Amino acid sequence: MKLDTQAQKERLKRANNNAGLRYNRDINLEIKNIKRNLQALNREPEYLAELFKLTYKTKKELLFFRTGHPDKTEELKQLHKNVKSVIDKLLSLKTKSKNENISWNILARKLEATVQTSYDFYWFLKDLQEKERQEKGEYAKTSIETSPTWSLYVALNDLLNFIKNGVKINLFSTPRMILKGEAGIGKTHLLCDYANERISSNKPTLIFLSDELASIEDTNPTVCMAKLMGYTTSSDFLKDLRSLANSSPDRVCLIIDAINEADAIKWSQLSELFSIKGLSLVISVRNGYEKMIPNRKRYSTIEHFGFSEMEWDAVSTFFKHYKMKMPEIPIINPEFRNPLFLMIFCEAYANTPNKTFKGKGATHVFEQYVIKQSKKIAKELNINLDEKNYLWWNVIKQIGIWMGQNRASVISRYNILKIIKTDPKLSSHASKLLKLMEKYGLLLKYPGYGENGKRVEYKYKFTYNRFSDHLIVRSLLTENKINSKVDVQNFFADGTFLDENIHNVGLLEALSIQIPERCKKDKVEFVWVIPKKYRGDYRIKTAFLNGVKWRDVELDGFDKKTGKASYINESQIKEYINTYVNNSVYDLYQVMDCLFDVAVVPNHPLNALRLHEILNRTNLAERDSWFQPYMLNATSEQGNAISRIQSWSISKLSKDISDPKAILLTGMTLAWTLSSTDNDLRDRSTRALIQLFRYHQDVLLELLKTFIDIDDPYIIERLFAVVYGVVSLNPHNKAEFKSLAVWIYKNHFLNKNRRPDALLDDYAKGLIELYIRKYKNNIHVKLNTIKPPFIYYKFPNDIPSIDSLRRKYYRENSNDYFSIWESLMYGEGGAALADFGNYTVGSYLSGFTNIPLSKKLLNPNTSRKDFDRFRKSLSKRQKKLLEEYDSKKLSNRLSFNLIKSTAIKQKISDDEVSRALNDFEKSLSSSKKREYKKYKLYVVGEKTFTKAFEDYDINIARRWIMDRVIKLGWSPELHEEYDRDRGSFDRLQNSSVERIGKKYQWIALYEFLAMIGSNYYYVQDRWLDDTPATFKSAYQTSARDLDPTVDPLLLEKFTNKNDDEKDIWWKPSYSAWRTENWQFSSEDIPRPKTIIESKHSNKTFITLLSWAIWKSERESPEDEDDRRYRELWIRTQGYVVYKKDLQTIMRWSKGKRFYNDTLPQPTDHSRSVFLSEFPNSSAYQDTIAIYEPSDGWITPDEQVPFKVIQPVIQYSGSSFEEDRALRNTGIRIYSPNLVIRKLLSIQDTNNVGVYKSKDKNICMFNPDLDECLSSDSLLVNKNTFIEELERKSLTIIWSVLGEKLYHNNGNYAKQRLEVQGICYLDDNGEIIEDVRCEVR
Repeated sequence: MKLDTQAQKERLKRANNNAGLRYNRDINLEIKNIKRNLQALNREPEYLAELFKLTYKTKKELLFFRTGHPDKTEELKQLHKNVKSVIDKLLSLKTKSKNENISWNILARKLEATVQTSYDFYWFLKDLQEKERQEKGEYAKTSIETSPTWSLYVALNDLLNFIKNGVKINLFSTPRMILKGEAGIGKTHLLCDYANERISSNKPTLIFLSDELASIEDTNPTVCMAKLMGYTTSSDFLKDLRSLANSSPDRVCLIIDAINEADAIKWSQLSELFSIKGLSLVISVRNGYEKMIPNRKRYSTIEHFGFSEMEWDAVSTFFKHYKMKMPEIPIINPEFRNPLFLMIFCEAYANTPNKTFKGKGATHVFEQYVIKQSKKIAKELNINLDEKNYLWWNVIKQIGIWMGQNRASVISRYNILKIIKTDPKLSSHASKLLKLMEKYGLLLKYPGYGENGKRVEYKYKFTYNRFSDHLIVRSLLTENKINSKVDVQNFFADGTFLDENIHNVGLLEALSIQIPERCKKDKVEFVWVIPKKYRGDYRIKTAFLNGVKWRDVELDGFDKKTGKASYINESQIKEYINTYVNNSVYDLYQVMDCLFDVAVVPNHPLNALRLHEILNRTNLAERDSWFQPYMLNATSEQGNAISRIQSWSISKLSKDISDPKAILLTGMTLAWTLSSTDNDLRDRSTRALIQLFRYHQDVLLELLKTFIDIDDPYIIERLFAVVYGVVSLNPHNKAEFKSLAVWIYKNHFLNKNRRPDALLDDYAKGLIELYIRKYKNNIHVKLNTIKPPFIYYKFPNDIPSIDSLRRKYYRENSNDYFSIWESLMYGEGGAALADFGNYTVGSYLSGFTNIPLSKKLLNPNTSRKDFDRFRKSLSKRQKKLLEEYDSKKLSNRLSFNLIKSTAIKQKISDDEVSRALNDFEKSLSSSKKREYKKYKLYVVGEKTFTKAFEDYDINIARRWIMDRVIKLGWSPELHEEYDRDRGSFDRLQNSSVERIGKKYQWIALYEFLAMIGSNYYYVQDRWLDDTPATFKSAYQTSARDLDPTVDPLLLEKFTNKNDDEKDIWWKPSYSAWRTENWQFSSEDIPRPKTIIESKHSNKTFITLLSWAIWKSERESPEDEDDRRYRELWIRTQGYVVYKKDLQTIMRWSKGKRFYNDTLPQPTDHSRSVFLSEFPNSSAYQDTIAIYEPSDGWITPDEQVPFKVIQPVIQYSGSSFEEDRALRNTGIRIYSPNLVIRKLLSIQDTNNVGVYKSKDKNICMFNPDLDECLSSDSLLVNKNTFIEELERKSLTIIWSVLGEKLYHNNGNYAKQRLEVQGICYLDDNGEIIEDVRCEVR
């Protein structure tokens, strides 16, 4: 067969070579959305896996859906039947061949019905549930469960959305695709890459370029392909193609690229391939040539839109490839997502390593491109062209004039050749020159069709629409000698040109750019030199505002005296906008889009300085009424400026920006988006700012000064978070850090008039403490001034009564303040839910007492703390006897209260309880008995510990917050419409976007938290110590809503991680899944020492913690809920111990099971403690260290005859519930505790989870972070660690715990092998294993 793998590889090689510049192996950028469509076309496992994943999820939810109701019996039976039918039909694809199908339309209709039924039933149950709660009370247990119904609805809806993606389903069923797109958009590159990937994976693929087919003297594409593959007849080619399709387990993919380049071929004859089962067909075509495919309705059409998913990777890759210096200002213009424009731009400035992009206008870009390409053409023609004129005056200008005069964007071949032949030097090269102008991207060839739909001629246009518009306009302005305001006015005076071109917005945009450049002396704007009747036309407005971002603000384009662009008349632009672009919301949004588009461009008069001025004109409430809807609308559009500025700032490109003006402007732009009620947008902007200023701290203080007086607390809170994040990630710039710390200390903590805000105080305290830890207190901070109580925060004495609030804001027949009242005023009027007032306010204030700081504390006679001290003073035997008494007393009580409980196997009698108490009392000495008398009633349970205080009444807080929301400016007139779209009840709101009213509730809550924290006593953990104390900071509560100290790049990396199984150097590989009697065999288990010790870069590391997991494939790999697979895991945990205790430890460990954490494990205490605060900050000391022994030594329990140091502490991103981006990554980071840090003189580094020793060498790190793994490992340099332990007569042991088990739908009985034991170091530093395996 001539179509074997080798032949496919040869065909690919020839196609790649013939693609020339269109396929560059060095620029390899995957377009994911098109890739997914190609996967559907070829029924590739990735597409099926996604479909089966959703199907099995639905199957699982149906299994748990057992909810019923007598009024819905028949309806629910039908729902079960229909869902099961859909699941069975979809899973039948597993057994179908690549040519078999199912009826997708019938399936989609059935799914739509089930989705609606499940949704209706959910709300039916929800109504019943709310009625029951109103009758029984909010906290009463409801008999109605809604979550299974909702989960089923969500699963069904996800499945429906996947199936209703008609294009992918059509490709799956009828594998024929048209890939269309503009010239230069990257179609050829994508298809060559895809063919290469398939052939490398042994999936049959043939790729042809249409100009290869055109080289064969035949009009039938099948004949042309046959001859290129070495066949004498097309029938033999089709026979082998059919044979290959029949024998291959995969679809055979046949690709034909750029059919627009072979017009003589009759592409309709490709239909003879349609009958070949198991064959997929992809043809690509340039936009405008679709008519060359007469039967195109028999294909699914996909359009290629360029680099919209990966623009910064593309910019970086292209700039490096063309040896260009990275840009000095942010590239926010969306044109850079277009591969053709990016190529034009790079070609224009290629091989200019010392020249950087700073904001050149469109005119300059395209001129430079013409110059570069003209030189290449002249070289191929072997003629000398005047460098000043190149092809501009004699060809391009004349084409542009012709197009302008004829109001056309295309010109015929005849007319171009006529223009070329007027130049004696070019006349003899006319035809070749035309081809070269095509080759080098100056012209594009398009077919011209007659009325009968047949091609009658070829026409040409300039390569890129904006390129074309600018060249046409430049030609017209040059031809008409327009160089002044008067010239322009005369040109437009009679209105003829505008009447004829008013619909050509691109041409109008080019005019709005080039006229000010030509009339620089007059400083005139296009809109003020055209007749008045056109100025308000929406097309003029759109063209003018779009053109603003293309203005030239480079050094030769701005006035060096004023520092502003000399081509741009700022006052005229402002006057035009105020006069003509202020009639509607659409106008407002257009203006705001324009401002954000140019916000980060230095020297542009409409940059972020103007944006700042506009947004700062109005107060918080008025601004939010229009700016919140704008941001929500703008960020919903793909490629919007806000999202682009965010993604650019987080990308590595931002590090290379050298212009401080550009950094400040970018910071100002992002800072305004911190006001957003969209939490995802706000969080992303926060992290974008952190990454931006991480390497530009010298500009950060100026940003702070710019915004310190802004009336929106949302912005100031997050800017302080940004500062804390920046100095945490890069604390080494001492001078800048000091300037920030000093400024914040003076302008925040010493500011008598500052607004109370618990989050502001928290961030400010954290960064000043970090500076002092790092550089000592050389900034003369009085430590008592940076923590509560703050003398400037007076507690309000004018809190309104509930009656006064009800009269003003609660009206049963009015919804004016419904959303605020229902969210906040729990138990007052109709507020049955009041999630914010009940749960949020309640949890934030839960530790506060009703005792003012001004009142002297009264100690209770007997406190829990005293009793705990008494228990700790008991001997081991006495503690054991007391524990036995407590256990029997509890069992005695449970046996009466929980008769049916299977956990109580034998009733404990009253006599047994009495004997246990008597045994304990007899063990006490005389002095202990005297002390015991004070506590006996508490021991036997006849008396309980009483608090010396009451909890603070949160109803007072609710009332103050309600009143404060209104004072902040919330009103139905300004905000109700926006808030209504977000949902009235908190629990029904979109998970990301909140109400404006909710924003003001948060602001008020943080203000109240600050005030109560400075005026009332607080109890942090009543079980640990119920003595009231002063409040320390917001980290004691759950108020912290984002961790700014996590590296944004690490977060991006984890967010986009690939979950595929990886081979990692610190974990031994394992593949012995086929071992006989696998789950009971111990022979193939990796030795624990191979997990504990590993080598890397000529160094030996040992683990302080490791959890190695190996899993076989599931028996049904595409079913995520399939529990039938094999798993082996081994956890090793290191402990520092005294060397003298080693023999005792070995005796103790014999036969010991290490389940149930016999020895202490790292605990996630990271709730409300930031990553950079581990482990020596006040936040850590006040919230985590209180649970840890001060010297690090732990006696695990009474049964363990030795002490250990558990050397590892854990940070978990999932602890910050409000920080969705962090929580969803699953990041876990392990670090050494304070004892180990002191032992090794360990310091943090700039890299998260990497630690260095006193000799500055890396001595400890989390290897998982580099691979974006969620497994748990902390490695330490063996020699360094052991040497330090030896000096202090210490050593290290490891507990080993593992399992080998076969998962079979959750039944593990007699199906697992336990691995457990101890490992330790001998005198030679070798790891000795004392590990056993047991069947359980």
